[in-house]
Amino acid sequence: MLKIDLHMHSKEDREDNISYSAKQLIDKAADLSYDALSLTFHKRFFWKQDIVRYAKNKGITLIPGAELSIEGKDVLVYNLKKGDDKIRTFRELRELKKRRKELFIMAPHPYFYLSFCLEDKLEEHIDLFDAIEYCWFFTSYFNRNKKAEIIAKKHMLPLVATSDNHLLWNFGKNYNLIDTKDTKDIFKAIKEGKFKKHAKPRSIFTLIWHTICMFYNDFRAKKITVFG
Repeated sequence: MLKIDLHMHSKEDREDNISYSAKQLIDKAADLSYDALSLTFHKRFFWKQDIVRYAKNKGITLIPGAELSIEGKDVLVYNLKKGDDKIRTFRELRELKKRRKELFIMAPHPYFYLSFCLEDKLEEHIDLFDAIEYCWFFTSYFNRNKKAEIIAKKHMLPLVATSDNHLLWNFGKNYNLIDTKDTKDIFKAIKEGKFKKHAKPRSIFTLIWHTICMFYNDFRAKKITVFG
């Protein structure tokens, strides 16, 4: 079994004001016995060999990915190559996936009210998606993932838990255990449902504190985003 998280950010992500580096995030992941991570920066593909080697030395495989902005909506795309992050439309994304069968595409936090969430665009372009994210931002009483569960069941797509990490203290609560020993088979196993997602409801105080921290960081960066 491999422990993974496929939605991560660090201070090298130019779209966010984050305090910890990719190496600090990898250190934390190693302490928590992760086997694979994906650094999914906003709108650009980040892949530096020194970071890849650093992770490998910690026993962690990095999976190439990015959180692209497709017609203003967040879309997670994996197994990217240099230059793939220039696409900006669903038509371009569809054409890229036709050429590159190894691409894996996931819908992040699709129903969380914010303008960059997919909402109706998810079903409109459902043929593009291989999985739907089960976002960490929920409690026992508030859970916008419920609609994602309905859509995933309707279209027979897997639900993948992620941390969508922007604050280091919040990392490690949502993750997946993949039933394979080879990191190259992670996406195949997910498509086949050979994994277990770990996503427990958080307290309302955790959600409030996270939101305060994010707004404070965004205020310093002169932005307004809560997660993404």
